[in-house]
Amino acid sequence: MSNSGAGLFKKGDVTIESASMLIECKCQMQEKQSYSIKKEVLDKLKEEMFANRLNNNCLCFNFGPDSDNYYVISEKLMKYLIRKLNEEEND
Repeated sequence: MSNSGAGLFKKGDVTIESASMLIECKCQMQEKQSYSIKKEVLDKLKEEMFANRLNNNCLCFNFGPDSDNYYVISEKLMKYLIRKLNEEEND
């Protein structure tokens, strides 16, 4: 995995080549009560995904170092995930 000077759950980009995935991490070092998702961040992430010839992207964020990580994904990726979950359920 390559990133922009950050670990998997720190600020910066993470690339997972095997999934053709670019992840933008906006994880907090201190506890927060909210996180705003800005369109410009999602637009930049999409541009970086295309520039790196990847097919998928997501935005990872959390509310502090001891909180769960949450992911913002596209509708296309969400539909894929639902299909895969349904396939597993039916196996």
